[in-house]
Amino acid sequence: MLRRLSVRTAFLSTVAIVLVQPVAAQTTGGTGAASSASGQSSQSSNGSSTTTVVVQGKRPGDVDKIDRWSYDVKNDPSSQTGVVADVLAKVPSVTVSPRGQVALRGDSNVTIMVNGKEAVAGSAVLQSIPASEVDRIEVITNPSAQYSPDGTAGIINIILKKNRKVGVKGTVSARVGSDGRENASVQETLTSAHWSASLLGTVSDAKTDGKWRGSQTILDTDGQSVASTSSGRDTSDLLARSVTAEVTYKLSPEDSVTMDAQYFGANAPLKNRGHYNYTSSDAALDSDYDEAQVGKLNQFNQYLGATFDRETDSGARLTVTAGHTQTGTLNANTATDSFTGSSLANWYAHAEKARNDEDEVNGEFEFTDAKGGDLTAGFDLDRLSSFIRDSNAYFAEGSSFDSGTIPFNATRGTYAAYATYQQPLGKVTLLYGLRAEQEDIDLRSSGGQASSNKLRFFPSLHFSYDLSSKTKVKLSYSRRIDRPMLSLFNPAQIVATPRTISQGNPGLLPSLTDSYEASYNYNAKAFNYVLSAYYRSSSNVWHAYSTVINGDEILSQQENAGKENKLGFEATFKGQLNSQLKYALNNNLYIDKLVFNDGSNESLKGHLTYSGNAVFEYDRPGGDQYQMNASYNGRTYFIQGYEAGSAGLDFNYSHALTKRVTLTISATDVFASKISTIVTTTEALRAKTVRLPTDQALKIGLSYKFGALK
Repeated sequence: MLRRLSVRTAFLSTVAIVLVQPVAAQTTGGTGAASSASGQSSQSSNGSSTTTVVVQGKRPGDVDKIDRWSYDVKNDPSSQTGVVADVLAKVPSVTVSPRGQVALRGDSNVTIMVNGKEAVAGSAVLQSIPASEVDRIEVITNPSAQYSPDGTAGIINIILKKNRKVGVKGTVSARVGSDGRENASVQETLTSAHWSASLLGTVSDAKTDGKWRGSQTILDTDGQSVASTSSGRDTSDLLARSVTAEVTYKLSPEDSVTMDAQYFGANAPLKNRGHYNYTSSDAALDSDYDEAQVGKLNQFNQYLGATFDRETDSGARLTVTAGHTQTGTLNANTATDSFTGSSLANWYAHAEKARNDEDEVNGEFEFTDAKGGDLTAGFDLDRLSSFIRDSNAYFAEGSSFDSGTIPFNATRGTYAAYATYQQPLGKVTLLYGLRAEQEDIDLRSSGGQASSNKLRFFPSLHFSYDLSSKTKVKLSYSRRIDRPMLSLFNPAQIVATPRTISQGNPGLLPSLTDSYEASYNYNAKAFNYVLSAYYRSSSNVWHAYSTVINGDEILSQQENAGKENKLGFEATFKGQLNSQLKYALNNNLYIDKLVFNDGSNESLKGHLTYSGNAVFEYDRPGGDQYQMNASYNGRTYFIQGYEAGSAGLDFNYSHALTKRVTLTISATDVFASKISTIVTTTEALRAKTVRLPTDQALKIGLSYKFGALK
């Protein structure tokens, strides 16, 4: 669902943290039995998860897929009144940057799914779904060919709870924070013998007030320089709301039909006040001014779909889904520059309206043969149309300009067929997969028209071997792709500030990644660990690239940077020190080797960096829960610089006031240490921007459960 709305485009950045417990898997081998008894980490037993199933529950325990890990978050204290973002940062392999960017093993190119389908609202779903509705979170770092290959880092699949008991039940929750961020939700499910209906409504208000400072030096070919310093404050008030309605009717013991409707909307006034001082070597470009910028952001996402599901007594299953998604965005801002000691004022404005329409049809067939092998075959037909209208206007130094409306239209058709087969061979389990995908792109702008057609194949292979009832070795390979959003092909120049211009690149190519992994898993009653090694080799990697034009202006656009290789080692330890104290430790250490371009020279450089978290939970007799989570990540490198690492510490407390009412208290970013620092270094440009933390807060929430408690 809207694969182009990746986590890179997130504008919602509130992040809190909760503890998760691994889901026990039931398997035909000894390891699954041990996992079920201990409740410790193991692979997900939900092997029938598909990219198209939205409503139907999955058959428990019949297949142990070897391409994912599943973590239980139902009983975590923060899940009572928080949102999905509040649970992610504690999941092994997952980190969240100070800017709210979700990453798997340090890579932010992640696909967010809900019940096996890509999220309608993209990463914004992390702020709209109540954590109380989440059953578990699946982490798939090397997905099989069953899944769309988008997202080179892998997939985070959010599995929601399903109510199969006849009757009415639901939850009402609300939370307020000292940082001006509030959220509330109501969820209700009605279930009978032949039908079920659910309704989920959420609303959130996120106020942010962030300070920033920057420095920049531009060098031209004649040896002249322009240096600047700046500082300021950004404020916004993002009001978001969402509604999800789902109705399932059982036509027969084998057949069911589901209707699904979703809506997400958000709007925010934006303000930015800054002071800029420019000093040039020849004094010709000296200036000192205050800038006042005001803007607005409006966004909506809506989806309507239908699913037919047939599951026979023999275990065969057919699922067909058809759906339509529409999204719209309006982003507009104006700025006025007032110069010190002068009545002169510059003015500029930019507005962008965008609409996306996506139609998709998916089908999948699953079958278990007489030897216990599981065959999955399906197709994904998807067509996305994007319509963008930009306009720029400014008045500067006595001259004016108005671009009028700049149109850009684009379509992307993705047509895929795939098959996987999981084969048990005693202690060995194999999962083979192949996906064939045809991609057709058509671009139209005022400058002309371009199109491309490409057939690609995405194989996958997973191997698992049970060394004993407690230990297992896994090997895997998959091929992935990082597709540019259609808006990144837009050739129009956008005036972001008087000295900053952005532009799309119609010639931008997707990046392809070959991913290899090996892991050793130990699983005992009170202690388990996973040691993993991985290697990713990517071609045509694309990054934002900045060049200096017209002496003192910066043009930013995406460029293909060549190759990138990542070699990493990850260790996860989970256990219980006693019946009340639990812990979970995760650390990821990797070498990121990619092309650096300073504007005149390219070189392949490798850097050692890291990410991880440490979680401790104390369950007091009587039901109170106390949690502490420390999260950290090292530098993240790109083609012309890096984003500095950061660390944070959070605390959570949960207390059951009654059987139906729960109180939660959270303290996030206790030491205000989640600072965002971005550095750009080229032959002609040296720049640094520092944004101070905005996540430090005390949050108090209440949740009330009505209807059946079980």
